Amino acid sequence: MEISNLACPNCGSENTVSVPLMYKRGHATGTATHKEIVGYDVETTTTTYSDGSKKTEETGRHAVYGDVTRPTYTVTDLAREIAPPSEPKLKQLEHDTMTVGCVSFGCLLPILSLVISLVAYKFSKLSGLENTLTYIAAALVIWKLWNDRRTTNKKNRARKEEYDQAMEEYTRRLAEWEKLFICMRCGHIFRP
Repeated sequence: MEISNLACPNCGSENTVSVPLMYKRGHATGTATHKEIVGYDVETTTTTYSDGSKKTEETGRHAVYGDVTRPTYTVTDLAREIAPPSEPKLKQLEHDTMTVGCVSFGCLLPILSLVISLVAYKFSKLSGLENTLTYIAAALVIWKLWNDRRTTNKKNRARKEEYDQAMEEYTRRLAEWEKLFICMRCGHIFRP
């Protein structure tokens, strides 16, 4: 008796199925209908007073039940076990230059300018340097914003390279996964 190339190498059974097909068979969608509370029937009593005003009070509340249909999605344990490799996700860092810039120039720089003015007032030798020190502080803030943005871009480029490598590995592993077979007798997963 000749063993075909799709026969299980573990037990010799020819009852084998491709792993992607078995994975697809392990998923099911449907609907489930059951009774739930869909609302309340509220009983009220309205009292009218002699001055013309009205007062409404709740005197009772009863639940109203109805059939509710919801979609369902199930996955078998075997489908979870033979799932394809997961696709890598690209995680980029956000640029917060505008936010930090607005906070720096809107809040930090005026406070820093006030501190510089007070220091220059206390030490009369620095009184002519107020504007120069403020410009130096502004230049430092601009340099910091530029450097942060440059660092973020560098990290994003490194993450993109890692993602590209992971994506190549993912496509290779997915191609290998698509060629696998599973024995329906012993559960052995093999590549013919």
